[in-house]
Amino acid sequence: MAARQRSIVRITSNYVRLLTCFVMGLVLVRVLLQLGTDAFGLIVLLGAGTGLATALREIVRASLIPELGAAFHSGSDSRFRAAFQTAQVICLVAALATFVGFGVLAWTIPRLQIPATLQSAAGFFLWSKAVQSFFTVALAPAFNLYVISERMVAFNAWTVVERAGELLAALSVVLLFPHAEAAQQVMAFGLYSSFFGSLSLLLPVAIMIASDARLRTTTWLVTGQSLRTMLHSVGWNSVVVVAMNMYTRMDMFIMNYLFGLFGNLVFGVAVQLTFYVRQLTMGMVTGVDAVTARLAGNNPAAIRTLLHQSTRLQCLLVFPATVALLVLTKPLLQLWVGPRLQSPGEQLPVIAVLVRILVIGTAARSISEGWMRILSGAGHVRTYAPAVLLGAVFNPAFALLLVNWLPEDRRYAGPALAFTVLLLVVHLFWLPQIVARHFQISLRETVAPLLAPLLVTAVSSLCFLPLFIVGHVAMSSLLMLSGGYLSCCVVLSLIFVLDSRERSRLWNAMGGRHSTVEVSNPDKTELVAADGVRLDTAHGRHAPAATAEQSSRKAVVTVRGSRLAHLGHRDNPSEDNAHKGTTHAPKT
Repeated sequence: MAARQRSIVRITSNYVRLLTCFVMGLVLVRVLLQLGTDAFGLIVLLGAGTGLATALREIVRASLIPELGAAFHSGSDSRFRAAFQTAQVICLVAALATFVGFGVLAWTIPRLQIPATLQSAAGFFLWSKAVQSFFTVALAPAFNLYVISERMVAFNAWTVVERAGELLAALSVVLLFPHAEAAQQVMAFGLYSSFFGSLSLLLPVAIMIASDARLRTTTWLVTGQSLRTMLHSVGWNSVVVVAMNMYTRMDMFIMNYLFGLFGNLVFGVAVQLTFYVRQLTMGMVTGVDAVTARLAGNNPAAIRTLLHQSTRLQCLLVFPATVALLVLTKPLLQLWVGPRLQSPGEQLPVIAVLVRILVIGTAARSISEGWMRILSGAGHVRTYAPAVLLGAVFNPAFALLLVNWLPEDRRYAGPALAFTVLLLVVHLFWLPQIVARHFQISLRETVAPLLAPLLVTAVSSLCFLPLFIVGHVAMSSLLMLSGGYLSCCVVLSLIFVLDSRERSRLWNAMGGRHSTVEVSNPDKTELVAADGVRLDTAHGRHAPAATAEQSSRKAVVTVRGSRLAHLGHRDNPSEDNAHKGTTHAPKT
């Protein structure tokens, strides 16, 4: 029950964070568009470069969680202090190395298609972000302890504060410098966003250090062996994170090389919109690597259950959102950024094409996110890192090849097509085979959780059929069609995707008065009364209560309004094995 409650809290707080950040992200883009096409395009372009900070943060997070997580849950204070100090040494060195990376980016500014009047502003923006990146990487061990200790509410709250700082920075520029030159606005946004971002990291880290005395130890516990172990994990996670970031980052530079700041604007808006599809799954998988690190080694059945459940629920969100975005691309763009674009008649059609291409690849990456997090949390990132790297290495060359093959008026779609094709091949065809081989399950079992959500989405999408027959419809009709689509997805998912236990829990959470009791073998059902007397219904007699060891193996489901509970399944070997471990399988 405790594991289930932790899972519910984790997922709920994740989605509150994502919803809040989603709204702030929509507002942020609209605010930044008020600065003009050149300023917005430059910020998007430099954002691709300063993605170095995001990449380093993800590398540190993925690398530290397995090692620090194992040490945190080991019960040994000395082991945890040694692991934390080792992580801190690595992160301080990496933080200093970020300045070298930003120096390389600053060197490339004169070689990009940036107007001369904006080049000095671009340099100032980069170095402002370099300071924020230093704090992001240097403070990562303490900040990630919120995830490792599964304090997801606090972690998500501070993440929202960080995101709010970026929006506050944009609003400050618009309000304080409404008539300034684009260069001044870009410099001000870089300075303010760096200040607010650094402050939003310093505060939670200070609180974490103050609350845990083990983080303030002066004894030097770092050893060569601990450094080598953690650096090995850092190496493989660096491969994965850099590879995943190479897709959109390199594509952004290709768009700048081919189409200037106009290419960065249209590609940046399209990437931002499709990124929200991926955010739907991040609520499901954020923290799942920490859960896996806790379970690794003593409960493989629980990890397989976690893999199946997270994949199924991810697809339940990704597939409907992908279809909705494919169908509603133009009206959504018109509502979101249409009034802010300087040339909507020229820019909106291009953005719409890019969104419809990118969202397919984004869906593939979103579905595979849970697989990668679980493999990484179990300490097996090296099993899939080469595949991810290979796809990223081919991406720039494939994008340029498609640019040359496509007609002149469709060349802008080359990078987006390369992105989608490679993600489909690597993340939906190659990665499932790696997962099946590592966890010793069949490929069919690995991809089976995708099928029911896919079927539900396909049937529900028929609600949009009138839109293709009639063509353009009024906004009221569009809302009715969207409402019908959403209703079909919900109803069909309840029937064909969720199992009876999940429907029962959902009904109870909504205030239902009855709970469905599942019986795997009705002829041999055992019931346990509140007084500890076992009722053997197969023979109609009382029996002594089960021993403590036997009771610990029985999944008890409380029936509302009654103290009578149902004794759980014994026909499912995977569940039975899961209960044999020291930790119950988490339910996502």
